[in-house]
Amino acid sequence: MGLTPMMRQYLDIKEQYGDAILFFRLGDFYEMFMEDAKKASSILEIALTGRDAGLEEKIPMCGIPYHAANTYIRKLLDKGLKVAICEQVEDPKLTKGIVKREVTRIITPGTIMEELSLNEKNNNYIGAIIVDEDFYALAYADITTGEFMSTSIPKYEGLDSLYNEAERLDIKELVSKDLQMIELAKDRGIYATLHDGEEVGVEIGIDFNNDVIGYNACSQSINLLYSYLKYTQKGNIKILEKAGYYSLTQYMAIDSWSRQNLELSRNIRTGDNRNTLLSILDKTKTAFGGRLLKRWLEQPLLDLEQIIARQNIVELQFQDVYFNQAIREALKGVYDIERILGRLSFGTGNGKDLLALKNSLINIEKIRVLLIGKKVECLANYISKLEDSSEVIGYLEVSISDEPPFTLKEGGIIKAGYNEDIDYLRKMSNESKDLIKELEAKERERLGIKSLKVGYNKVFGYYLEITKSNAHLAPADYIRKQTIASGERFINEELKNLEYALIHSKDKLIALEYEIFSEIRNKILMETDMLKRIAACVGEIDVLSSFAYVAQINDYIRPSINNEQDFKLESGRHPMVEKLVDFESYVVNDFDIKDNNLAIITGPNMAGKSTFIRMLAILTIMAQCGSYIPAKSFEFGIVDKVYARVGASDDLGSGQSTFMVEMNEVASILQNATNRSLIILDEVGRGTSTLDGLSIAWAVSEYLLTKIKARTVFATHYHELIDLDNYFKNVFNLSMAVQEYKDQIVFLRKVVPGGADKSYGIHVAKMAGLPDDLIRRAEEKMNQFEFPDTPEEKQLSLEIVEQTNPLKELLAEVNPNELTPLEALELVYKLKVKIQEK
Repeated sequence: MGLTPMMRQYLDIKEQYGDAILFFRLGDFYEMFMEDAKKASSILEIALTGRDAGLEEKIPMCGIPYHAANTYIRKLLDKGLKVAICEQVEDPKLTKGIVKREVTRIITPGTIMEELSLNEKNNNYIGAIIVDEDFYALAYADITTGEFMSTSIPKYEGLDSLYNEAERLDIKELVSKDLQMIELAKDRGIYATLHDGEEVGVEIGIDFNNDVIGYNACSQSINLLYSYLKYTQKGNIKILEKAGYYSLTQYMAIDSWSRQNLELSRNIRTGDNRNTLLSILDKTKTAFGGRLLKRWLEQPLLDLEQIIARQNIVELQFQDVYFNQAIREALKGVYDIERILGRLSFGTGNGKDLLALKNSLINIEKIRVLLIGKKVECLANYISKLEDSSEVIGYLEVSISDEPPFTLKEGGIIKAGYNEDIDYLRKMSNESKDLIKELEAKERERLGIKSLKVGYNKVFGYYLEITKSNAHLAPADYIRKQTIASGERFINEELKNLEYALIHSKDKLIALEYEIFSEIRNKILMETDMLKRIAACVGEIDVLSSFAYVAQINDYIRPSINNEQDFKLESGRHPMVEKLVDFESYVVNDFDIKDNNLAIITGPNMAGKSTFIRMLAILTIMAQCGSYIPAKSFEFGIVDKVYARVGASDDLGSGQSTFMVEMNEVASILQNATNRSLIILDEVGRGTSTLDGLSIAWAVSEYLLTKIKARTVFATHYHELIDLDNYFKNVFNLSMAVQEYKDQIVFLRKVVPGGADKSYGIHVAKMAGLPDDLIRRAEEKMNQFEFPDTPEEKQLSLEIVEQTNPLKELLAEVNPNELTPLEALELVYKLKVKIQEK
């Protein structure tokens, strides 16, 4: 026995896409066979069956309905698999033998287009890495929006800088020719694909000059990524017309550890954006505005003029609440233009997408009118960027129905009056009874036979029926089809044509509407560049409007930013923490670094040290994004890099301990920070012995003071660091205020001048609910350690001496099963005596 023709076709296609699960279209199902079926059925939790393939035994098979494919594809992608979609590319009705099939698309984590699988306010980036002699280059794209960018990193900055940028972008898939780069990406939890990029020609435009740093590496990374996308999407990537360039030196540097520790866009505990800075600031009305805000938060500006330009727009709307409300109301009617263009370009867009585009442009025109009406200079740039789209609006107004269907195979997409043939076919389809009545009336009048009628049966179809008494009046163009008792039945050419038109009008209508829709879609896509520019401008307006609105409802102020080294905050508040407590009960704090470089903050756990130092970094990031901030005033010099070494945990994947992770973070800071940076450190050195930790903390402080001279805030339990101000003039001490009452403490959450003299660790342990006898024992040992009386105690042994318990010893000797009633009574008496003795 040999393989069936269909199975031979399957195996030929599968051989070309061995690294993907092949979805093989059979009628209304995608079928999987052999190893693919075994693997997919387990992951998707669907039945594994068998199919006769011409062999002695049936081959494994499973399948899913084609209309439900997206849900199943998402599950396979989540398991790190690719999916190749193999479609029937011929009409089975018109084909003899095996229907021709081809892979039309390969879906990977970085090439998802389906809305249900995407978060509307997150980009879905795919990237490519190239390494040349001097540079690392990273190109990235989002095929759902058309964004395509590249950057270069000098090799001396190390691979960490490259992968830090990939992690900032949250790249879903990384492509490289270099196997080592692939393995390094996988070690960092990034899905990676090896691709040589040689089999596909490249036609992508490069929208930057050849004098940019690392031009050759960037252009190679762009070509590699474009090649891979052309391969996976089978050439259908018109949305990616050209690639741009950006330099990392344009923006504040925030490494991956700091982004995580500050919870800019991802909550450390929940993994989503709840109670993050993004969740506080994101009151955007559009999806693409939300995506832009996320990028701004992770790439604060360094150019003072650009920051002030953003602040001016925010201030304008902050002061004019009604103007802000009007802008935001218009933004509510703006749909995701970027992804609409992506779907139209990819061929999956429908009539509702074009309708949404038209309504979006109408609302954008309202925004343009509002901006013009303010008559202020700071809006001029935005007004010029909101180009005239009246022709597009007018074209869509006359061509697309006001209520188009979701699919392209139902008809009803094209507006009445736009195309005569569609109008005729629609009339034929929707008004068939009226057309028959019109023909009947016409023939009655022509022949003068009032009893003439048009009928229908399944045998002859439509016919003209004349009574016997009038049969002699039948004209020459009538063709007799049937004689009946009451008369004769005829057809003529006009009735035959009408019948054919009625039967086939629906199919013709759907086909013609799709053809005309495609023409409209292609004409709109010719305006892609303009529409992208408009969307980019509206996205900025949306983010700035969100900043103004958040400032209004949360009592934020405009920070004052300069190019000096100062850093003075008055009544600052942590934007996320203040949402978790009553506004009135939140304790505000000041900070002024003056002419110093290093602030040492001491105080007990739970007192608020970490919250305070995080606040300093978060407010700086907010300010350099152009946002207002929660404070009474804030004046500071531009910060080029923010480092937040706050907390650490084991990195089990790379076999690194908490202490090693901490030291790696500190090393990165010392190697990359400048005197323009802001560094916040929390408990450096705690992952090792007290003496080692203190020594490292002291040495790190000295290095920061003498070598780097960055603005640094160091929270610590090592009270010995307070003495640094005796050796360096640019150090000052702060502490967290605590109020003691008897053996209780109250955290006041207030930062005050001077160092703390206690850690209150045992108090915190008591508050946490540790057993009373343990607390008492801890107090005893603390007194012994603080005031040692014996040589043994001076050794600071931390062993706990187990105390004897006479009751426990007495009961340990008793076997309850052997006690007589009298012995039990005697035992109770002995226990009572022991208790009284104790």
